[in-house]
Amino acid sequence: MKKSLLALVAIVAAGMAAAAKSIRGFLRSCGEKLERSTFAFMARNGLVLFANFYSTQQTTFNSTASGNAPATRVKANQWGGRLRIFESTYTVPAAAGPGIGDKIIWGKLPVKARIIGHLCNLGYAAGAASSTLNLGDNTSAARHMAATSVAAAGNTVPSVQSASGASMETSDDSANFANGFVSATDDCTLISTVAGAALGAGQVITLRVVYVCD
Repeated sequence: MKKSLLALVAIVAAGMAAAAKSIRGFLRSCGEKLERSTFAFMARNGLVLFANFYSTQQTTFNSTASGNAPATRVKANQWGGRLRIFESTYTVPAAAGPGIGDKIIWGKLPVKARIIGHLCNLGYAAGAASSTLNLGDNTSAARHMAATSVAAAGNTVPSVQSASGASMETSDDSANFANGFVSATDDCTLISTVAGAALGAGQVITLRVVYVCD
């Protein structure tokens, strides 16, 4: 009799514990649903406030409407501009091709061209073993691409100037044929320097740079 009573008490206790756990779970679920629905209602009705952080360009667009200083125009090469293409090809001659330290002058971008690095490409046929090319300008020899092997056929995206969220806009085109395309301040002229070994005879190399300038 005593054992039966103890067993019954244990069964009742276990049932009550299970019921309590179930009730707690139910109440928690109801609370979470109520919290979500209340938050959604407040958000729909503008009762929940979030902080807004504006980009440099949107800050300009906000103008005096939001208490900012009178706006200046956002540059067209940042917002609403048209993509343009610069394409330049160099074929290494059969004799007297570029050796170590020699430069390929690809040409010039216009002043205020904003380069879209991830859309750019340097493509090359198979060349000589150990030969490399970088891509930059007079002020920074590897601004767009560090020294890269061009021994085997392939292509490389010259987007160093876009690393870490940076933005590249040209500002000086003072280098020209008369001064040998050398100017300490020129960043419009695109230049590659040969390193490692001379380029292979007959190798075809094409540079494509996408930019915005409006």
